[in-house]
Amino acid sequence: MAGGISMTQQDFLDTHGSAPEHLFNRITKAKEVLEPIQPQYSIVYEDSTNLDAPVTVTTPSPEWLAMALSGDYLPPIESYLRDKAVEKAWIVANPDKDFNWKDAGGATHPYTAAIPAMTEEEAMEYLLQKDVPPHVWMDDTGNRPRYKITKRSMVSADRTYRNAWRLSA
Repeated sequence: MAGGISMTQQDFLDTHGSAPEHLFNRITKAKEVLEPIQPQYSIVYEDSTNLDAPVTVTTPSPEWLAMALSGDYLPPIESYLRDKAVEKAWIVANPDKDFNWKDAGGATHPYTAAIPAMTEEEAMEYLLQKDVPPHVWMDDTGNRPRYKITKRSMVSADRTYRNAWRLSA
């Protein structure tokens, strides 16, 4: 890292001559110009580190889904995964310190170029990798999946017995 600019940002500068717009600015602009899109899908998953917990349901916000389907707003998923790995490694190497991006070398995801439009299915896979713990979606042990991408209509709106929910095979 030279001069506070990450390699990803420096590579972009070398190729395009100017830095991409910051993620916060892209999100602010998207909220002004895009109509929210109601998601059709949810991610339902079980965390294998807490077997007594009920399933977790993750549904994208309509504003986030609009950005994903429109394109040119969200950073590549690789930048999020890289930042999570950097944060985890820094915390392991510095157990007696509080984490902050300045000491860790800076986050890359706010500064990377935006990706093109996705389908809703691709957006759900992106969200799975971004927001669901990796040990859930990368788990190839056992004889059943730990997550499912389902239609929202398949997830009960009545959460009375939610603590009894389990992911069926």
